[in-house]
Amino acid sequence: MRSLSSSRRDRSCGARAGDHHPHERGSAVIEAAVAIPALIAVTLALLWTISLGVTHVRVDEAAYSAARLAARGASEDSVRLAVQSRLASAEIEMTGDADTVSVTVTDHVLADVPILRGLATPVSATAVVAREIE
Repeated sequence: MRSLSSSRRDRSCGARAGDHHPHERGSAVIEAAVAIPALIAVTLALLWTISLGVTHVRVDEAAYSAARLAARGASEDSVRLAVQSRLASAEIEMTGDADTVSVTVTDHVLADVPILRGLATPVSATAVVAREIE
């Protein structure tokens, strides 16, 4: 025969399969309700970061190509057209002296996240190339 104190000890030693305290009911649902939106937010932030990185690579390539084109003696209009064929909404700034040409290309990445919709982040790159001697 078991004593009263040993049966209490058995219950308090650990949880058995299927044993739940009344205050723990629904805690998994609450945890999931918090965890799932958090995971979605982290995923969207990663996608946003990747989008910024891809845009930066495209802007950098466009700036370098435009600077090379300008260094070869192309007109400013043809350089702008070449950049805008790659990045339709890009802004182009060209400067230069007798020895070098500098082209800065800026594009804006629009957030496609429901909370941040309409937020535009500028991404720019500058390329400086020596003028080619003819």
